[in-house]
Parts: sequence; structure tokens; C-alpha cells
Amino acid sequence: MFRVITPFLGVLEWARMPQNKVSGRLMRTVSLICYCCIVLGLWGESVSAQGIDQLSLAMVSSQVISMTFVWQLILVLGLFVGVATLLSKDGMPLGISVPQSFTAQPFALGLFSVLLVGLAMTNLPTLPLLVFASLIGALAWTGFQQMKRSEDGKTLIERKQQQIQKSNPLDAKMRLELGKSLLPLVSQEMPGNVVEQLASLRFSISETLGFTVPSMCIKDNYNLHPNGYRLYVRGGLVGEGHIYPERVMVMPPHNHHAITGVQDVDPVFGFDVVWLEPTDSQLGDLFAQPMDAVAVLMTHLAYVVEQYASELLTREAVAEMLEDLRSTSPEFVQSIMSKKVSLSRLHHILGALLEEQVPVVDLKTILETASDWENVSAPDCVEKVRLRLRRQICEGIARTNETGQQIIKCVELPTAVEVAIESQKLDSFQLTTAMQEASKQLVDESLPIVVVTSMKARRKIKARFSKANINAVVVGRNEIVNEVELVIVGRLCPELQTESHQRELKTDRQRTIAYAKSLLKEVKPLEVNTKRIEQGIQEIRDIVGNAMNRQVEPQSNHSTEARAWLIAQGIAESFAEKLINSVQVYPGMSNEVYKGRLQEAMMTQLPDVVQPPRRSNDAPITIALVGPTGVGKTTTIAKLATKYRLQQGRSVTLVTADTYRIAAVDQLRQYADLFDAPFKIASTAEQMVQVFAEINKEDVVLIDTTGRSAMDIDRIEETANILSVANPTETHLVLSATSTSSATLRAAEAFAVTNYDRIIVTKLDEVESYGAVASSLSSLRTSLSWFTDGQDVSTHLEIAKTHKLVESVIGEFNCTQQPITSSGYST
Repeated sequence: MFRVITPFLGVLEWARMPQNKVSGRLMRTVSLICYCCIVLGLWGESVSAQGIDQLSLAMVSSQVISMTFVWQLILVLGLFVGVATLLSKDGMPLGISVPQSFTAQPFALGLFSVLLVGLAMTNLPTLPLLVFASLIGALAWTGFQQMKRSEDGKTLIERKQQQIQKSNPLDAKMRLELGKSLLPLVSQEMPGNVVEQLASLRFSISETLGFTVPSMCIKDNYNLHPNGYRLYVRGGLVGEGHIYPERVMVMPPHNHHAITGVQDVDPVFGFDVVWLEPTDSQLGDLFAQPMDAVAVLMTHLAYVVEQYASELLTREAVAEMLEDLRSTSPEFVQSIMSKKVSLSRLHHILGALLEEQVPVVDLKTILETASDWENVSAPDCVEKVRLRLRRQICEGIARTNETGQQIIKCVELPTAVEVAIESQKLDSFQLTTAMQEASKQLVDESLPIVVVTSMKARRKIKARFSKANINAVVVGRNEIVNEVELVIVGRLCPELQTESHQRELKTDRQRTIAYAKSLLKEVKPLEVNTKRIEQGIQEIRDIVGNAMNRQVEPQSNHSTEARAWLIAQGIAESFAEKLINSVQVYPGMSNEVYKGRLQEAMMTQLPDVVQPPRRSNDAPITIALVGPTGVGKTTTIAKLATKYRLQQGRSVTLVTADTYRIAAVDQLRQYADLFDAPFKIASTAEQMVQVFAEINKEDVVLIDTTGRSAMDIDRIEETANILSVANPTETHLVLSATSTSSATLRAAEAFAVTNYDRIIVTKLDEVESYGAVASSLSSLRTSLSWFTDGQDVSTHLEIAKTHKLVESVIGEFNCTQQPITSSGYST
């Protein structure tokens, strides 16, 4: 009887354990007793069959552990499996449910397999036991591998959830203190309590910002208002407010004083709010979404974490981020962190990004950029990283208009105001007042205050804004992607610069004295001889009036002809007006002198000219050419090779990074064959390193790069990364004379990341007038190096000569007016 009952009891034990642990233990105990009864029954049968007097230990063992017992064990296991499958409620097929049931506990199966192997070493039949042990061992190994794959296949989200659950409250960087009336909000018995919501909030913010938010310590503070709370970051108070657990918060209309409820202020944004009972009939009349106390608290916590993310980012969190990335890209992390980027430098870069609310989710891109710019300072490296993350930056501040276009409403800083802010000619009060006026529309529309400035001044402008407590997002113009349209809704007034300068002339002591005198009414009028002053003023008026009457008409005609001539030569009107205003006309000035002064004025407005290395300078030099597509970089490389190889007799090596155009590679290879010069191809930074290892310090290395559109910042940065490895002695920006002034300015600003230090102007033979070229160059401050004016590689290259450019524009100017004489000034 025990032999039949025991297997079914074992099955019931297995089936009931997941539902009821107490009944499972009871079934297990009963099964153990039944198994003991089976052993005793077998032993009793052997005793009765053999006789008490013939009993021996070997005989008992032989009867108890016999072949029949082994097959009974196998039969019991088969019954166990069959009944377990029948009792299964998941409806899975037998071929799936049975292996899963057995492989769920691989360690127990492994122990059972070892036990069977041990039994095979006894007098029992060896082959059946070994086969059965092998089967059980295979199931154990299969279960173990499934558990390992399940552990390794955990997603990043699951690992972050485990990290958040395992975080130590004693190491909390944040602290939440609650008044006594708010303590029920953290009770585990309350559904949706603060603790549960806090775990979800930390996880969602970690997904948004890119790092695991540190744990938070929650404690009571009976010194607070019963409904008050305070938030601390690293021991410093960063926020506080009041919430009411039994009420909901709504934002009422303007006549909120007519609404009966608890009047208060929103703890995050400072708006007027009202706390009402959930069953209050006034909620039906208010078209507003109510928020309970926990939701208000979580909103405040999320705001604090985003604002102080840079302080919450610990070195340990950075290491965890690297480990997460190492699990998917181990070789990448090892190659960068072992040699190029230290953990402290990465921590500084990530903290600087988070300080300006830039997420660090794309850690791989950040590491790539940081390794490419390892030789620059950490603040400069942050600016390079921002350029690579500009799509994320734009996504955080862009909005979609009615037509589906992504737009950024912003405040623009004119150049004059940028200079005033950088030089601190605007104090904090003036800056705050001006920003409030300029960003009024953004505040009214509840949009983030975005300020667009130049990339060069962006970091300093942000520092000044932070010092003045101006909460604004400062972005550079190059950080705006092409798909997003800028909509300027405000502009800082440039006149503030002069007002600020005038105010600074008055010291604090002078202000105090003036204020004190005005209070004490001690300011007394000065006793002066007003009649004598009036006579002197009248004499000055007469002298100046006579001189102006005789001077204005000739000078006006003179300037008018010069202005008309310059515009006809292609000079921009603004540049022509600037040149004419800079020329001072004096009595007796002839037309030739006036023309000479006009040429001098234009010369001062054009960039300087830097001379190339002298023939006697035999030091190795590396020259790189960058620029937009189609400006003639490859042809200019050939002209420079002719200059150095054939005219100076120096050895030349040609290197091209332009693998996008097959014709460019073939063209430069033909030039290399013509000059009998080595030719190398390096389209990546790694290939460039290998090329320079092979060059072995040749005299002149000329590097041709791929033409990039001024709007394609990513490709320009790739070129900059390649050139940073080559570390060229000279980097020339190649610009076409046929380009417009706006295209020239756009290219000059876009290619600034390549650190070019000279400019080559090409295709001067294709322009009708040099006036437009002079206007474009007047807006640049980088020195000029070469001019090209044709396709002949041996002759159409010369050192930039701005005086020839100016002479071609003004040289033929001849004023038809008579020279200004001093006869009109005789007294």
C-alpha cells in the first residue's frame, strides 16, 4: 500500500507547494514517512523469507537495495511526471512542461545525478543507473544554462531597477524631511505611497538623464509645519513647500479668491493654487486637472533632481555607467578609458553637461568626442561634446508649430551686447531687467527661456547668466540643427552697453553722496555769470555755422561719388558707408589724396597677410587644407606642391582624406606621379596615425580633405578629428571668390572647429569685380595666405596681396569735383 500511496503524495506535494507552503511541508512529511515504510516493508519481507536466524547485514542490504527496488524508483518517477503534467494548469504540452519542471531546480537535479552515480558504484546494476544519472545530469546542465542565459539577458532597465533597489539609504545624497501630518504618505499600507512613487520616479529620471539617481533619505521633522516638507541636496536646502494629504491641488482662474479652500502657492513654479476636498463641488466648475499631495511632491522632486543633477552625479555613478557600456562594448570602453580619458575627466564633462540640463544618455558619443579632443582643456572639450549632442539639445527645447515644423522660440544677443556682457559692462541688475523684457513672450507662453549666441561667447554668457541668477538655456548658433527653425521673439537692446558704461563712471561713494544730499536738500545752485557764458556760446555757434556752410556741400558731393563708385564695384552698402565715414576730409585735400585715404581705409578693414615659410627654412612642415565643396582644394594642393617641390626643391608627400570623390583621389595621385612624390590615403584618424608613422618626417606634407557643406557640422567635426591626429603646422581654410558674403561668413564660422589659422582665396579669375571679394574678406579676422586666379598649377598661385585687391577696386576712381580749398575758410 505504501508503494502506491507514496508517489501520489509526492505529486501532491509538488503541485501544492506554489500555492500553500504549509500544506506542502505537510505533504512532504507524509511522503517521507511513507518512503520509510516502504524500506521497512522490504526489509520485513526479507526477514520473513529468510528467517530471523539467517539475518545478516549483507543480506538486508542486498534485499533492500535490489534490482526490483531500482525499477520501482523509476516507476515512481514516471508516475510523478505523469500526474504532475495532468495537474498542470497552464495547459502546456507534455514535451515542454516536463523539461521545464525538471530544469527549474538544476542544483537539486545535479545532486540527484551524483547520488545515482554513487549507487552505480555498489552491487546494483551499473548500466541502468549510469544511463539514468546521465539523463538527470543532462537536465541539470540544461537548467543551469537557462538560468545563466536569463541572468545575462537582463536588460539595462532591469539592472538599473536592481541598482535602485539595492542603494544604501545611509549614502543618500538627497534628504526629504516631512512634517508630522505627512508621515502617513510614506506608510506601506497606503497604495501609491511616497516610497513606491519615489522608486518609479528615480527610475524614470535615470532613463531620462542617463545615470542612476542616488538614493534618498526620508525622515520626519516635527519642527516643520505639520503639512510642510523640505528637500536637501548634499546637506543644503534646495526646496520646500506645503501639501495636504486629504486634499487635491488645482490651479484656479484669476478670481481664485472667490473659491473656498486652502489658498497656497505651487512649491515648484510659484503659481497661486487652491487645495480642495476631493468631493468638493467646486471642482466641477474648474476646468483644471487636480493633483493629489503625492503627485505634487513627486513633481517637486523631479524638478530638483533635474536642476541639481550635476551635484547628484557621483564618481561611483560614472563608474556604473561605464560598466553598463562595457557589457555591450567592452573593447571600446577599454581602448578609451585605459589611455585617453580618465574617470575624473569624464566625471567633469558629464557634470558640466548635466549642469545645463543636457542628458548624458548617449555615453558612447560623449566618450568618442572626449577621446578625439583629449588634448584640449575640459571646458573646451565640453563645448565639442555639446556640438555632437546638438540634436538632443534641440529636442529638449524645440516645440512643434501648427504646420508640424520644429521651432525654437528664442532671444537673440547682438554682437555688441555679447561684447558688453563678456567685458562685464552690464551689471547683474541691468542684465536681469533686459532679459525680463526680451523674454516676456516666452514667459507668457510658458516656454523655456532660450538665448542664442555665438559659439565663441556661449560659455562666458552662460557663466554671466548664472551669476545673475538668470535661468536660461544658452545655446550656440552652430548647435541648432538644420531641421529646426529659429524664431526670434526678443532681442537685448544694444543701447544698454552705453548706459552701463555711463553708470560705471559713477562710483559707490559718489552715489552715496548724491543720495544723501538729495535727502538733506543740501544741493545748492551754483552762482555763475550766465550772460558771459551765453555770449561765448553765441560766438562758437557763429564760427561753427560759417565753417559748416562752406564745407558740407563739397564734402557731400565728394562722398556721394565715392559711395556710388564703391557700390558699382560690388562693395556692400554697409561696407561702403563705413569706408566713407572713416575718411576725414580737410581743407585743401585733392582728389588723389582722397582716393589714397580711401584705399588706406579699405586696407585697414581687410585681414592681415601671413607670409609662407622662407626658402631657407628647411624644418618639416605639415599643411592641411579644409573648406566647403567645390572651392578648389585639390587643385590648390597641386599648386602648393609645385611651389615647394619644383621651385624650392623640397621633398613633398601628398595625403588625401577625400575618399568620397573617386576623381579627387585619382587627380591627386596623378599629381603625385608628376612630382615623383609619395601618395597616401587616410580617411580616418587611425589611418592618419599610420600614415604619419610611415612618412618619417618628410620636408613638406600636404593634406587634402573632403569638401563639407557649412551646414553639415557632423562631417566637419570628422575632418577636425582626423586633422587633430596629424597636428598640422598650418591649416588653411579655402574660400572661393565667387561665394556670397553670407556663404563666406557661414563657412568661416562652421570650419572654426578645425582650428584653421590662414585663409586661401581661390577663383579670383572668375569674378567680374573684386568689390564683393573685399566686402566678404572685411568680415573675417583670420590672416590671408594665398590667392589663386586660374587652373595652371605652376603659375596661378601667389602670396595674398590685399593692396592689389584694393587698387583694383578704387584705382580707377576719379572724382569730377574740384579739390577742396581753404579759400572758403578765410576770416
